[in-house]
Amino acid sequence: MIRDFKVHHQGEDNNLNLTIQFRYKANISKAEYPDFRWIAKDIETLLKNYPNADDYWELVNKRLTSLVLEKYPPVAKVTITIQVSPSAGVPYTRSSKVTRERTPPRKRPKPTVVP
Repeated sequence: MIRDFKVHHQGEDNNLNLTIQFRYKANISKAEYPDFRWIAKDIETLLKNYPNADDYWELVNKRLTSLVLEKYPPVAKVTITIQVSPSAGVPYTRSSKVTRERTPPRKRPKPTVVP
């Protein structure tokens, strides 16, 4: 969990709490496990440098989950929940939960042999 992460987005300062959950591909080696600190740092970096300050939190979250799947091949599934604390402009707690799964490779049908 990333707690009390401050970010300027949608024209105001926001306080975020993020919960990141992921599932790894089956049978990965010990060396393939990514260090969670790297994932957290990448998420924080994207939030700090987010290119479109007007995007809704759901779009931000979609981009975060895509980042994790693209950058960390051992991750098969990721869920990120962003909780946005009330602010001067929006006096309500908001949240966004996005789950993305890596699509498994398609199995090719065996060619049929006609005698």
